[in-house]
Amino acid sequence: MGVLYDAIPKIDRAELNGKVSVTYTEDGQEHRSQETFDVVVRDRMGNPLVVANINDSRQPATDGQMTDIVRNAERVGSASDSLAAAFLVTSSFFEPEALETAREATSSGLFSRDKRKSFVNLSRKGGYHLCLLEARNKEFHLAVPEL
Repeated sequence: MGVLYDAIPKIDRAELNGKVSVTYTEDGQEHRSQETFDVVVRDRMGNPLVVANINDSRQPATDGQMTDIVRNAERVGSASDSLAAAFLVTSSFFEPEALETAREATSSGLFSRDKRKSFVNLSRKGGYHLCLLEARNKEFHLAVPEL
């Protein structure tokens, strides 16, 4: 989680319902989009450091919500080396399918690196941490990664 810890002193501001402009390649074509997150934490230069989506429903966080945060964070992380983490926060729990999607996103090739369990590799040296939080009894409980 060193990438995330290194980003903390760089935090300058946070935006609610923030948008991050990205350019990404999909199916061999270049696309431009604005990825929207419930929270975007930025450095002084406006680069995204942390993005988060929040499920404040009593219903569990779904696979669709997990797929959205992973896809959108991958686009942001590919466009900007500054992204350190993506969070999905729920006031309920995560459906098994959502946890499976998170596991697939964080599994990296043939050799598992236990010290980087929640790391999503975007390139040989780059990526971000995918963190899943459950808000229970007015406290946050980290579901992924298991520390």
